[in-house]
Order: sequence, then structure tokens, then C-alpha cells
Amino acid sequence: MSNREFQAGSQNCAHASLDISLIVCTRNRAAYLPPHLQSLAELITDFATCEIIIVDNGSTDATPELLSSFAATFPDLVRVIREEAPGLARARNTGYKIARGELVAFTDDDCYPQPDFLQQVMQSFNTYEWDYFGGRVTLFDPLDAPITIKTDAQMFKIPAASHIAAGIIHGANFNFKKSVLERLGGFDVRFGAGAPLVSGEDMDIIARASAAGFFGGYDPQPTVAHHHRRRHKEEIDKLYLGYDVGRGAYYAKMLLVKNMRKIYLRHWYWRVRFFFLQRRFGQIYNEASGAARFLFSELFMRCGARSK
Repeated sequence: MSNREFQAGSQNCAHASLDISLIVCTRNRAAYLPPHLQSLAELITDFATCEIIIVDNGSTDATPELLSSFAATFPDLVRVIREEAPGLARARNTGYKIARGELVAFTDDDCYPQPDFLQQVMQSFNTYEWDYFGGRVTLFDPLDAPITIKTDAQMFKIPAASHIAAGIIHGANFNFKKSVLERLGGFDVRFGAGAPLVSGEDMDIIARASAAGFFGGYDPQPTVAHHHRRRHKEEIDKLYLGYDVGRGAYYAKMLLVKNMRKIYLRHWYWRVRFFFLQRRFGQIYNEASGAARFLFSELFMRCGARSK
């Protein structure tokens, strides 16, 4: 992995203990970054024990210049680091590994956190004693398709060793104790945008956290508005195809986890049966394709490990 930090924030807090780190990953989004950066600027900046880490995932447009200027404006709050190897999961790993906060929050570069977002995240951790949890994701532009949002108004808990359904928590607004991420070894870099398995890195890490005995949930109070800009059928179909592939890979991976195998096998069986009765054969094929891709990558990885 190759990365380079080019704005380290103030020297006074370089080794300070922080409560929370907010991580945003971006790649070639210069045309859309200004409103996102403005939303970060509007976070409570007198929240002395926080930081914002922006991971530039190998951008080739004007993104590095925008981020450098933004970091220079908030030297006590913002750090920017560059991760050349592509993939959202890889970029998120780069971000959390340098985080100084005991808590790590994630959002996306097309989301606008509410001004009290970090305060609400910390309050939720303190109130419910989560190991991880997700928050509300609203639709920013009513002209965009009403997708990739999570607007449930009620808090709920996710016990350890639970089945994690797709969409129960969104990667646009999810939060962890840093110690949990370290225990899990971070995100699986085979999943997510820019990786062979083009989605599902959020489902995968939550499922692994639950399987490892960690307690999580959902709290609607920490909120981000998602400005995804998808309005046309072709864009939406492409997105859902990626979700199908990632979901199939995710289910296949969880079937390999001994203490979770029966739970996921049962859920996947009923899911495929429902699709079959609905004649949604394309979705069955897409998920099977994702499962096959994962199993091939797993076989390749294990063979490589044995040959060393």
C-alpha cells in the first residue's frame, strides 16, 4: 500500500488523544467536492477532541488541490492522506489506521453531515454503549431517485451473532470503536467501489463484527444527507447490479464462517426461493455471479498463502 500524508494538522495535537475521527474517502470528485467540504466546515469546530481525515484515493483531477486548500484552512481539524491503490475499502483502511480517535465515523464524499453529526455520534456511543452502529441517511435532492437512503425513525439493536441484512446499516453513515476495526483487521479490500466485488464492504465488516461477538445497532439521530445525483434508469440499474454482485459475494463469504453458516444458509435459501417464485432470475444470476467471484478469489488467496 502506498500512501502519503500531506497535511498533518497542527503540531500541538499531533500526538493528542482524541475522542472521534471522521473519515471521508474520495476519488476524482473535484466537480462535486465543494458543497461536501462546506458541510464538513460547518461541523462543530470547537469540538476540540475530534479530527477529520480525508483519504484521496489516487485522484487525477483537481481533487488534491482542493483538499490541500481545505486542510490548510482548518489546520487544527483536518488531515488529508493519499492512498494510490484503488478501492473504497482500501482507502477506508488507510484512514482508520492513522485515526487518533477512540471512535471512528465514516461518511461519503457525496454526503452532507448535519452540523451536530459528530456530537450525536459520540452521544449515541455513550448512551447505548455500541461497538458499532449506523445512522440516518436522508435524500438531499428530491429530484434524485429515492435510493441509497436509510430513513428509519426508530432506534434498534443488533445482537452479537446476528444475520446482517443488506441495507440494515449504510456505509454513508456508520461508526465504530477503533479497537473493533483493529480486531477485525479492517475492511476486506475485495469488496466495495473500485474493487472486483463492487459493493458490500459495509455489510461485510458489520457481519464480521457481529460474528465476532460485537454489539451494534441503528440510531436515527446522527444524520447525513445523501446527494447521489442518480436519476436515470441506466444509472440505477448499474448501481443495483453492483449491489447484487456484492451481496452474493457477501453471503458466500459468511457461509465460510463456522458459527454463522446455518444462519446465512437459511436466509439465502429463502431469498433465492422468493426470487425464483417472483421470476427474478436476473437477480439470482447476479448474486450467484458475485458468490462465484468471491469463492474464486478466496481459493486463489488461500492457495497463495499455502505456497509461501
